[in-house]
Amino acid sequence: ARIVFNYINPVDSNKALIGAGAGTVLQSSGDGGITAFNVNGILISQLKINGSPAVVNEVGISFTSVTASKIDKVWIENMGGSAIAFFASSNNNTISGNHLYNNVRDLTGGNINLASSNDNTISANNIQGGGDSGILVYGSSNNTISNNNIQGNDDGIYVFFNSKFNTISSN
Repeated sequence: ARIVFNYINPVDSNKALIGAGAGTVLQSSGDGGITAFNVNGILISQLKINGSPAVVNEVGISFTSVTASKIDKVWIENMGGSAIAFFASSNNNTISGNHLYNNVRDLTGGNINLASSNDNTISANNIQGGGDSGILVYGSSNNTISNNNIQGNDDGIYVFFNSKFNTISSN
């Protein structure tokens, strides 16, 4: 199953997808979990996205050009993509209280990946799983990354390529 929020349908902004906890499972069939493109005000909370580790490019949550949105208390497990939660050109979002476990990735991505994304808050997430980075920040500025528990990755937090003015504390 895959859920898509897209600018083609303008009513997709300011929507919430809220489950009843980890027992609310969105099972990916290899095409990822939730994708949002060019929308704002999205809330994804209290559900689990379960993937297929054998699928190399599978992403649990993908935001492209998404603003003022929140991912809160989401479990993402067994994904096989290069980024489990991927944010491209997405600003002013909050990613907090999530659990990312047992995600098998290639060696070029992070469990949470910010690419050209600014002014986001990543806090209080539990990130457990092999691969390259727990959190990868690429060409992104003014983000706050704090109070995350990151274990079992080659790098906990990897910041590079024109990333500046990010605050990283208490991880």
